[in-house]
Amino acid sequence: MIGNSRIIYGTMWLGGGWDKGKVTKDAVDTAEKAFLTAVEIGIDLFDFADIYQNGKSEQVFGEVLKNNPNLRNKVKIQSKAGIILKSHSDVQRYNFSSSHLISSVENSLKRLNIDYLDSFLLHRPDPLMERSELKKAFDYLFDNGLIKSYGVSNMNQYQIDFIQNAVGRKASVNQLEMSLNKLDFLDNTIGVNNDESKNTTFTTGLMEYCIQNDIELQAWSSMAGGIFSGKLLGKDVEKRILETKKYVYELSNSKRTSAGSVVLAFLLNHPANIRPVIGTTNPKRIKELKDAEDIELSRDEWYKLYVLARGKQLP
Repeated sequence: MIGNSRIIYGTMWLGGGWDKGKVTKDAVDTAEKAFLTAVEIGIDLFDFADIYQNGKSEQVFGEVLKNNPNLRNKVKIQSKAGIILKSHSDVQRYNFSSSHLISSVENSLKRLNIDYLDSFLLHRPDPLMERSELKKAFDYLFDNGLIKSYGVSNMNQYQIDFIQNAVGRKASVNQLEMSLNKLDFLDNTIGVNNDESKNTTFTTGLMEYCIQNDIELQAWSSMAGGIFSGKLLGKDVEKRILETKKYVYELSNSKRTSAGSVVLAFLLNHPANIRPVIGTTNPKRIKELKDAEDIELSRDEWYKLYVLARGKQLP
C-alpha cells in the first residue's frame, strides 16, 4: 500500500474550474487548506489526474508546495493519464501511445513541482493500445525514475493482464467507482445463477481477481455525491435513498461519528481492503471523516446498508 492511510484525498475539484484560465490565489488558498487538513487527519496519499480542471489541480499543489516545502515528505502523489478531453480535441478520446504517456507524466511532474510520481495510473482503457507502445512508455518512465509504481483505473481483469504482460511489470492498483450508491462491485459478486449481474458494470470475477493478485482497489466517488450524508435532496427522491440515509444517520448517532464516516465505513469494512478516494474541498467535512477507518460495522449493519441501498432484497 502506498502511504499509511486507507483514505485517499482526491483532487478533482481543486484548481478553480475546468476552464483554461490561470490558477488564481483563491484557488491556491482553497487547495492549501484542503491539503493541510487532509494531512492533519492522517491522509497521506493525494490522487490527481492530468485532466483534472485542465491540469490546474496539479498546478495548485505545485503552488502549495512552494509555500510548504515539507509537504512532499509527508505525502505520496498519484496521478493518471490517457484521456484527452473534448475541449482539447474534436472528440473525447484515449491515448496510450508512448509519446503521449511520457509527455503526460513529464508535464504532470512540472505542474506538481516534484521529481517523480509515487504511483501512476492509466486512466481509462484505450481500444487502440499496443503492447510495444505500452512497454516503451513504462520502460522509459521507470528507467528514468519518473514513476515508482503503476496501476490502472476503470479496467477489468483481462485488460490488467494484457497490460501487465505487455510491460513485464505487475500493476499495483485498480481504481473503480464503488460506493453505497454504486453497488455493481457487490451485485456482480452475487450474480451467479440469477439476474443480479445482468445490469452491472463490473466483469464477473473482477473483485476476486484483484484480491487474489494483491491489486489494491481504490474507490472513486466513494461518498456517493453526499446523498446519504448531508446533501439536500429534492422532492422526487427514490425511497431507497431516503431509507438508506435515515439508517446512515442512525448508525452515525449510535457510533458517535459523522454520517460521511459511516458511508466510507461501508467500503472500509469490505474484506478487499478498499481505499476510498474522497473529493470534498471543505476542511470541515474533511475533518468529519477522521473516524472512518476506526468504525466497525457488524455483519448485520453492513448487510442492512447494502439491502437498503439496493432498494430490494438479496436473491
